[in-house]
Amino acid sequence: MVSTISVIGLGKLGTPIAACFAARDFQIIAVDIDAQKVDAIGRGVPPVREPGLAELLQESRGRLIATQDTEAAVRDSEATFIVVGTPSEADGGFSLRYAVPTCEAIGRALRNKDSYHLVVLTSTVMPGSTGGAIKLALERASGKRCGQDFGLCYSPEFIALGTVIRDFYYPDFLLIGESDLRAGDLLSDVYARTCKNSPTIARMNFINAEITKLAVNTYITTKISYANMLARLCEKLPEADVSVVTYALGLDSRTMQVEVTIGVQQPDKVDAGAVKAVLPHGQVAVTVVKGGLDVPDEGSADAAVIASAAVAVRMNLPQPQ
Repeated sequence: MVSTISVIGLGKLGTPIAACFAARDFQIIAVDIDAQKVDAIGRGVPPVREPGLAELLQESRGRLIATQDTEAAVRDSEATFIVVGTPSEADGGFSLRYAVPTCEAIGRALRNKDSYHLVVLTSTVMPGSTGGAIKLALERASGKRCGQDFGLCYSPEFIALGTVIRDFYYPDFLLIGESDLRAGDLLSDVYARTCKNSPTIARMNFINAEITKLAVNTYITTKISYANMLARLCEKLPEADVSVVTYALGLDSRTMQVEVTIGVQQPDKVDAGAVKAVLPHGQVAVTVVKGGLDVPDEGSADAAVIASAAVAVRMNLPQPQ
């Protein structure tokens, strides 16, 4: 059972997450390269602005410390949460320029650590990143094997600035991509002791979890865009009221399902580029064909999950049958 957690990254998400864990009786070692943020935590002052954070830091006094030394924090904890930025790149992907060096520092600490350690990546990444560059950085720096000597999970948060604390304590569901059963069990237990509700935990492999995170994000964006389209339509028609339309739309249980299937009138005009933004080249063969996507069920990627991600990006892409 994990009792001490290191949280790397004291940004707008990392600081509230560290405080949330500490307020639930975990011993927390927070890490950041910014000396001012480390000093702020030491004084019990929020280094970032988030409603309720100041009160939570006061509640966590004695269980939350901060340092600039990543390796020491990892050595003195049983699990490490990586909450660093993954900035967008020109091609639409997410950069690992902060995540990989962080993993290398974690790996150096693990090299001289005999006990099993859990590493949890929470940042949004492209499919293939956790089992690729992230895992490789950890293994190379530590000289140890993932899934045997240490555990690795991809577990992104579904939280929004302004409601981070509430969203963290009361999630709709929890997503865990795991290297091995032990890693998933440990993280599930951490969440069970942290959350104030009883959310469903979806456990799967890395790539399915990575795609699911992107699928949720893009699906929500699609719903917002669709609602905006309806609003523009209603503005042009006498007596039309978008609030009435969307209310009725929400009464149909099918509109609440992620597995959306929408007919394609012009399947030859499917935007393959939109799909590639979610599914980078080389991860899985994706071919745009008449009537939808041809996604072969091979490797570690699950075709149904990939199809759901594609639907989330472009609502005119039906799921393969």
